[in-house]
Order: sequence, then C-alpha cells, then structure tokens
Amino acid sequence: MNNNFHYYKAIELDKYFSVRADEIKIGEQVQTIDATDPIVAIKNASAKYILIGIPEDIGIRANLGRPGATTAWEQSLSALLSMQSNQFLNGEEILVLGYFDFAELLQQSENKSIDELREITAQIDEVVYQFIQSIYQNGKELIVIGGGHNNAYGLIKGIAKASANAINVINIDPHSDYRNKEGRHSGNGFRYAKEEGYLKNYAMFGLHESYSPASVTAELLNNSEIRCFTYEEIKIRNKYTMLNALDSAIEFINDDLCGIEIDLDGIENIPASAATPCGWSTAEIRNMLHHASSRLSVAYLHLAEGAAELNPIVNTVGKLNAYLISDFIKARNAYTPKK
Repeated sequence: MNNNFHYYKAIELDKYFSVRADEIKIGEQVQTIDATDPIVAIKNASAKYILIGIPEDIGIRANLGRPGATTAWEQSLSALLSMQSNQFLNGEEILVLGYFDFAELLQQSENKSIDELREITAQIDEVVYQFIQSIYQNGKELIVIGGGHNNAYGLIKGIAKASANAINVINIDPHSDYRNKEGRHSGNGFRYAKEEGYLKNYAMFGLHESYSPASVTAELLNNSEIRCFTYEEIKIRNKYTMLNALDSAIEFINDDLCGIEIDLDGIENIPASAATPCGWSTAEIRNMLHHASSRLSVAYLHLAEGAAELNPIVNTVGKLNAYLISDFIKARNAYTPKK
C-alpha cells in the first residue's frame, strides 16, 4: 500500500475526545482497521463512511494562497469524535481510516519557488489518486478533509479510474478552480480532471463573479458539460432561490456517480485560505449539503481549504466540518437511488 498514508489504530484516537459518564461519544464507537491488509479490511468493515485526512497546504501556496490548511484535519477529527453517538448519528457507521502523511514534502516545500511548489503538488496528485483508486469500493463513501482544493483532482481521478468511468462533480465554491494548466495548484484541479477525461459534468455553485477571470468565466458559460450558478445571481439579484438553483445543479449532475466539493472559502467569516466576509452562512451551507446529499449518487464528500490555525482560539473550522460530516451522513442514510 502507500507509504505516505498513516492508518489509525483505535488507541490513537483516544486523545481527540473525552469520555463522560452517561454519554456515548462518536469516538468511542468509530471503527478502525488493521493496516496489514487494508483493502480487505475496508471491504469487510460494516461502516459505510470512510474518513480520510489530507493535511497539506502546498497546493494552496502554489496558487499564491495563504498557508494554514494543514491544521484543519486534526481539529475536525477532534470535533467529530467529541460529538454524541445517538439516535441521530451512530459512530459505528464511520471508519476512521487515517491521513496522508506529507510531513516530508511539507518540509521540502519551505522557501520554494512557485514552480517548485507546483512540481511538489503534482507529486501529491500521484500519491492521492493511486491510494484513492486502490481503496475505493462501491458501497462505501469517502469523506475527505483537506488540505488544499488541489486534492479534488486526485479524488476525481482515483474514483474515475476505480469505477472505469468519468464522474460528475458539484462544487460549492466562490472560485471555479478551472484556471489554465500552468502547473498543478489549488486553482486548476477541475481543469486537469476535465481535460484528462476523469470529470464529466461539472456544476459550479456559488461562484463569486468578481473573482473569476474573464477567460475562465467565458469557458464556464459556454461548455455544455459545465453549469455555473453565481453567488450574485442567487443572493444579490435574486434570479433564483438558493434551493431552486441547487435543484437545477442536481438535475444537471443527474443520478450518475458524483463527488460533492465544498470549499470553506465560500462560507462567511470562516478561517480559510481565501476567507470572505460575504458568502454563505453556516446554516445555508449545511442546508445545501443536506439537500444535495439526499438526492445524488455520491462517491465522496470533500471539505477543503479550512485553515484552523488562522483562528486558534475558537475551533470554528473543526466544529463546522464536524457538523457538515454529520449532516452528510444523515442525508446519505435517507437517500434512495432513482429507479
């Protein structure tokens, strides 16, 4: 398997939550595996949801963004494991697989040029997609905490290769991440996935009009396999209601295998690599995720670009990601495939 991946043992998770009398925490019930034969162990696990971390910010820095996304994983894991296991969400449904250990590459990336950072990001692509391809199995759904949005490419490619078909993606993000193929970074993962045949239909939801280059926007609006709904159309000019626009995006994705991408950059006042004072509220993003997750055939959920270290006093990123994970699982448990 992959030398860059750390599989959690159950005892390693104890430090992330506290046990209290008369309560059952998610952390007390989640599953882990024996890494000696992880593919078989994942297949045989009763858990449907596989939790993975990608704590790196190299792809973000390669896109001239702010560092800090390495810190979202552990804070999110702690917040999730500290939640209650109860009638609404049972911890036994979740397999905490582990995280990509890119410590060596992170060290190598210090004080590197943009071109060098993009070369390292391409190395991360190879590791991520090969691992995802090896572990992805129909019937299991991946929940991935980033890290940079560059990792969308590895997720899409890995699942497309594992399923032998291009997949669809809905991306709730103020940025298209469809910049030119100028070397890999967090701003062009969907471009690479699309042009290499791993991404079929791409639904962009909540694009901020003022942060999309004219050349990229023209492509988004003139490609039959891309649908784009801007934040301003929905929230400022009231051309659509939020859920009506989301329903159109869902219809475009159809019931084909898909990924759901959420970039925390688009949520108002959340510490992220490109944080915004004007975006979706936390309640709106939770509602959107529930709405989409209960209506689509989902292979994975990817929560990207949260930078917990930018607000070290309050665990905003970790708690928000934990809420989103719980919303996703509850919605998926209610999902019925179309006949």
